[in-house]
Amino acid sequence: MLGKAVVDGQGGKLGQAIDAMAGCRSGRLAYVVVGEGGVAGVGETLRRLPWDRAHVDGERIVVAIDPSEFAKLDKLPKDQWPGR
Repeated sequence: MLGKAVVDGQGGKLGQAIDAMAGCRSGRLAYVVVGEGGVAGVGETLRRLPWDRAHVDGERIVVAIDPSEFAKLDKLPKDQWPGR
């Protein structure tokens, strides 16, 4: 799943899956870290995408939100993913 393009319902690219976090107790996927913008990771914005708002469709991850809502998702500092 990592490295897959993250797109909205119309196929517009929002970013790329960088990492994913699973719940320690449930073992279920909690969220995906999505990188957008930047070049080779420099200047990139990382966002926390709740997994219940997305699904895998072939070679991409499709999200059930529009670009303006995606832009409001929590920003994450590089390599400091919260456990919840």
